[in-house]
Amino acid sequence: MLNNKQKMIAIVGPTASGKTALAIKVARLLQTEIISEDAFQIYRTLDIGTAKPNQQELAAVKEHFINIKDPSDSYNAYEFMNDARKLIDHFVNRNKLPVVVGGSGFFLQTLLGDRQLSSQNTAPIPQEASPKNRLYQALLVGLEMDRSLLYDRINRRVDLMFQQGLLAEAETLFQLEGDFQSKKAIGYREFLAYFDGRQSLDRTKELIKRDSRRYAKRQLTYFRNQFPDIHWFDAIEISKNPEKIFDLVKKFDQL
Repeated sequence: MLNNKQKMIAIVGPTASGKTALAIKVARLLQTEIISEDAFQIYRTLDIGTAKPNQQELAAVKEHFINIKDPSDSYNAYEFMNDARKLIDHFVNRNKLPVVVGGSGFFLQTLLGDRQLSSQNTAPIPQEASPKNRLYQALLVGLEMDRSLLYDRINRRVDLMFQQGLLAEAETLFQLEGDFQSKKAIGYREFLAYFDGRQSLDRTKELIKRDSRRYAKRQLTYFRNQFPDIHWFDAIEISKNPEKIFDLVKKFDQL
Protein backbone atom coordinates (compact mmCIF):
# COMPACT_ATOMS: atom_id res chain seq x y z
CA MET A 1 0.00 0.00 0.00
CA LEU A 2 1.40 3.39 -0.99
CA ASN A 3 2.30 5.66 1.92
CA ASN A 4 1.66 9.28 0.97
CA LYS A 5 3.01 10.77 4.18
CA GLN A 6 5.99 13.11 3.98
CA LYS A 7 9.19 11.22 4.74
CA MET A 8 11.91 12.22 7.16
CA ILE A 9 14.98 10.71 8.78
CA ALA A 10 15.66 11.14 12.50
CA ILE A 11 19.05 10.41 14.04
CA VAL A 12 18.82 10.05 17.80
CA GLY A 13 20.80 8.80 20.77
CA PRO A 14 22.43 9.90 24.00
CA THR A 15 24.66 12.91 24.42
CA ALA A 16 28.22 12.44 23.09
CA SER A 17 27.25 9.56 20.80
CA GLY A 18 28.18 11.30 17.54
CA LYS A 19 24.69 12.18 16.27
CA THR A 20 25.63 15.49 14.66
CA ALA A 21 28.61 14.09 12.77
CA LEU A 22 26.46 11.28 11.36
CA ALA A 23 23.60 13.64 10.50
CA ILE A 24 25.98 15.84 8.50
CA LYS A 25 27.23 12.81 6.54
CA VAL A 26 23.66 11.67 5.81
CA ALA A 27 22.51 15.18 4.85
CA ARG A 28 25.42 15.59 2.46
CA LEU A 29 24.67 12.19 0.95
CA LEU A 30 21.06 13.24 0.31
CA GLN A 31 21.94 16.85 -0.56
CA THR A 32 19.48 18.06 2.04
CA GLU A 33 19.38 20.05 5.29
CA ILE A 34 19.19 19.30 9.01
CA ILE A 35 16.53 20.09 11.59
CA SER A 36 18.03 20.22 15.08
CA GLU A 37 15.65 19.15 17.85
CA ASP A 38 18.04 19.98 20.67
CA ALA A 39 16.25 21.94 23.40
CA PHE A 40 19.25 24.16 24.27
CA GLN A 41 21.32 24.58 21.12
CA ILE A 42 18.65 27.08 20.08
CA TYR A 43 20.31 29.68 22.33
CA ARG A 44 22.86 32.13 20.97
CA THR A 45 26.20 32.36 22.84
CA LEU A 46 25.66 29.02 24.62
CA ASP A 47 28.04 27.19 22.34
CA ILE A 48 30.41 25.20 24.52
CA GLY A 49 28.10 23.84 27.20
CA THR A 50 25.48 22.70 24.69
CA ALA A 51 28.09 20.98 22.47
CA LYS A 52 26.78 23.04 19.58
CA PRO A 53 28.06 22.19 16.08
CA ASN A 54 31.21 24.16 15.32
CA GLN A 55 31.56 26.66 12.50
CA GLN A 56 33.03 24.07 10.15
CA GLU A 57 30.11 21.71 10.76
CA LEU A 58 27.56 24.49 10.36
CA ALA A 59 29.19 25.46 7.10
CA ALA A 60 29.09 21.89 5.76
CA VAL A 61 25.29 21.55 5.87
CA LYS A 62 22.54 24.03 6.66
CA GLU A 63 21.20 23.24 10.16
CA HIS A 64 17.95 24.80 11.32
CA PHE A 65 17.01 25.72 14.92
CA ILE A 66 20.55 26.58 15.95
CA ASN A 67 21.11 30.08 17.43
CA ILE A 68 17.51 31.21 17.00
CA LYS A 69 16.87 32.57 20.52
CA ASP A 70 18.62 34.73 23.11
CA PRO A 71 19.43 33.03 26.45
CA SER A 72 16.69 35.06 28.14
CA ASP A 73 14.02 33.75 25.75
CA SER A 74 11.78 30.74 26.31
CA TYR A 75 11.01 28.09 23.71
CA ASN A 76 9.00 24.93 24.23
CA ALA A 77 8.02 21.73 22.45
CA TYR A 78 4.76 23.21 21.18
CA GLU A 79 6.54 26.09 19.48
CA PHE A 80 9.17 23.77 18.06
CA MET A 81 6.48 21.42 16.74
CA ASN A 82 4.73 24.19 14.83
CA ASP A 83 7.90 25.82 13.52
CA ALA A 84 9.47 22.52 12.44
CA ARG A 85 6.33 21.32 10.67
CA LYS A 86 6.22 24.55 8.65
CA LEU A 87 9.83 23.97 7.70
CA ILE A 88 9.07 20.38 6.67
CA ASP A 89 6.31 21.69 4.38
CA HIS A 90 8.98 23.89 2.84
CA PHE A 91 11.17 20.80 2.32
CA VAL A 92 8.30 19.06 0.54
CA ASN A 93 7.99 21.92 -1.93
CA ARG A 94 11.73 21.69 -2.65
CA ASN A 95 11.66 17.89 -2.93
CA LYS A 96 14.09 17.46 -0.06
CA LEU A 97 14.15 14.73 2.58
CA PRO A 98 14.75 16.39 5.98
CA VAL A 99 17.21 14.93 8.48
CA VAL A 100 16.20 15.55 12.09
CA VAL A 101 18.89 15.16 14.75
CA GLY A 102 18.99 15.54 18.51
CA GLY A 103 18.61 13.98 21.92
CA SER A 104 15.26 15.41 23.03
CA GLY A 105 12.85 12.52 22.66
CA PHE A 106 9.88 14.63 23.72
CA PHE A 107 10.57 17.26 21.06
CA LEU A 108 10.80 14.49 18.46
CA GLN A 109 7.55 12.88 19.61
CA THR A 110 5.64 16.13 19.32
CA LEU A 111 7.07 16.77 15.87
CA LEU A 112 6.20 13.30 14.58
CA GLY A 113 2.76 13.35 16.21
CA ASP A 114 3.48 10.41 18.54
CA ARG A 115 2.48 12.78 21.32
CA GLN A 116 -0.21 15.27 20.41
CA LEU A 117 -0.11 18.71 21.99
CA SER A 118 -3.46 20.46 21.77
CA SER A 119 -2.06 23.81 22.88
CA GLN A 120 0.99 25.42 24.41
CA ASN A 121 -0.28 25.16 27.98
CA THR A 122 -1.93 21.75 28.15
CA ALA A 123 -0.63 18.26 28.78
CA PRO A 124 0.07 15.87 25.89
CA ILE A 125 -3.01 14.11 24.51
CA PRO A 126 -2.99 11.13 24.57
CA GLN A 127 -0.77 10.60 27.60
CA GLU A 128 0.70 7.45 26.07
CA ALA A 129 2.73 8.14 22.96
CA SER A 130 2.16 5.91 19.96
CA PRO A 131 3.62 5.66 16.44
CA LYS A 132 0.02 5.10 15.32
CA ASN A 133 -0.49 8.84 15.72
CA ARG A 134 2.49 9.64 13.51
CA LEU A 135 2.01 12.30 10.85
CA TYR A 136 5.16 11.43 8.92
CA GLN A 137 6.80 8.38 7.43
CA ALA A 138 9.95 8.34 9.53
CA LEU A 139 13.15 6.33 9.42
CA LEU A 140 14.53 6.42 12.96
CA VAL A 141 18.25 5.72 13.40
CA GLY A 142 19.64 5.35 16.92
CA LEU A 143 23.26 5.42 18.07
CA GLU A 144 24.37 3.46 21.12
CA MET A 145 27.60 2.15 22.58
CA ASP A 146 28.99 0.31 25.56
CA ARG A 147 28.00 2.23 28.67
CA SER A 148 31.56 2.54 30.01
CA LEU A 149 32.77 3.91 26.66
CA LEU A 150 29.92 6.41 26.54
CA TYR A 151 30.62 7.64 30.06
CA ASP A 152 34.31 8.00 29.27
CA ARG A 153 33.46 10.07 26.18
CA ILE A 154 31.20 12.28 28.27
CA ASN A 155 33.88 12.82 30.92
CA ARG A 156 36.49 13.71 28.32
CA ARG A 157 34.10 16.04 26.53
CA VAL A 158 33.41 17.95 29.75
CA ASP A 159 37.16 18.30 30.34
CA LEU A 160 37.48 19.71 26.83
CA MET A 161 34.59 22.12 27.44
CA PHE A 162 36.45 23.60 30.40
CA GLN A 163 39.58 23.95 28.28
CA GLN A 164 37.53 25.74 25.61
CA GLY A 165 36.15 28.31 28.07
CA LEU A 166 32.95 26.91 29.59
CA LEU A 167 33.50 28.85 32.83
CA ALA A 168 33.52 32.19 31.02
CA GLU A 169 30.45 31.20 29.02
CA ALA A 170 28.58 30.32 32.22
CA GLU A 171 29.68 33.57 33.89
CA THR A 172 28.20 35.57 31.01
CA LEU A 173 24.94 33.64 31.26
CA PHE A 174 24.53 34.08 35.02
CA GLN A 175 25.29 37.77 34.82
CA LEU A 176 21.91 38.11 33.12
CA GLU A 177 19.14 38.87 35.61
CA GLY A 178 16.24 36.44 35.71
CA ASP A 179 15.38 32.77 36.09
CA PHE A 180 15.72 31.63 32.50
CA GLN A 181 15.14 28.24 30.95
CA SER A 182 18.67 28.33 29.57
CA LYS A 183 20.15 28.51 33.08
CA LYS A 184 18.63 25.12 33.86
CA ALA A 185 20.59 23.30 31.17
CA ILE A 186 23.14 20.69 32.20
CA GLY A 187 26.56 22.29 31.88
CA TYR A 188 25.35 25.62 33.25
CA ARG A 189 23.06 25.00 36.21
CA GLU A 190 25.88 23.32 38.13
CA PHE A 191 27.79 26.62 38.19
CA LEU A 192 25.25 28.42 40.39
CA ALA A 193 26.69 27.06 43.65
CA TYR A 194 30.20 27.89 42.43
CA PHE A 195 29.29 31.50 41.68
CA ASP A 196 27.64 31.72 45.11
CA GLY A 197 30.88 30.57 46.75
CA ARG A 198 29.36 27.32 48.02
CA GLN A 199 31.25 24.92 45.75
CA SER A 200 34.69 24.49 44.22
CA LEU A 201 35.33 24.58 40.50
CA ASP A 202 36.56 20.98 40.58
CA ARG A 203 33.32 19.91 42.26
CA THR A 204 31.37 21.82 39.64
CA LYS A 205 33.15 19.95 36.87
CA GLU A 206 32.44 16.61 38.53
CA LEU A 207 28.75 17.47 38.88
CA ILE A 208 28.52 18.37 35.18
CA LYS A 209 30.07 15.02 34.32
CA ARG A 210 27.71 13.19 36.69
CA ASP A 211 24.60 14.99 35.45
CA SER A 212 25.62 14.44 31.83
CA ARG A 213 26.10 10.71 32.43
CA ARG A 214 22.73 10.47 34.15
CA TYR A 215 21.09 12.38 31.32
CA ALA A 216 22.60 10.02 28.75
CA LYS A 217 21.17 7.06 30.65
CA ARG A 218 17.72 8.67 30.74
CA GLN A 219 17.92 9.44 27.03
CA LEU A 220 18.66 5.84 26.13
CA THR A 221 15.85 4.58 28.34
CA TYR A 222 13.40 7.08 26.86
CA PHE A 223 14.25 6.31 23.26
CA ARG A 224 14.11 2.55 23.79
CA ASN A 225 10.80 2.70 25.62
CA GLN A 226 9.06 5.34 23.52
CA PHE A 227 10.26 4.54 19.98
CA PRO A 228 9.90 0.81 19.25
CA ASP A 229 10.84 1.25 15.57
CA ILE A 230 14.32 2.71 16.01
CA HIS A 231 17.09 0.99 14.03
CA TRP A 232 19.97 0.83 16.52
CA PHE A 233 23.63 0.93 15.49
CA ASP A 234 26.91 0.87 17.38
CA ALA A 235 28.15 4.46 17.37
CA ILE A 236 31.85 3.56 17.30
CA GLU A 237 31.46 1.20 14.37
CA ILE A 238 29.28 3.61 12.41
CA SER A 239 31.70 6.51 12.92
CA LYS A 240 34.34 4.45 11.14
CA ASN A 241 32.08 2.87 8.53
CA PRO A 242 28.72 4.60 7.96
CA GLU A 243 27.91 2.53 4.85
CA LYS A 244 25.29 0.43 6.69
CA ILE A 245 23.32 3.53 7.50
CA PHE A 246 23.87 5.00 4.03
CA ASP A 247 22.36 1.84 2.51
CA LEU A 248 19.37 2.03 4.84
CA VAL A 249 18.86 5.71 4.05
CA LYS A 250 19.08 5.19 0.29
CA LYS A 251 16.48 2.43 0.37
CA PHE A 252 14.17 4.60 2.47
CA ASP A 253 14.62 7.56 0.13
CA GLN A 254 13.64 5.39 -2.85
CA LEU A 255 10.45 3.98 -1.29
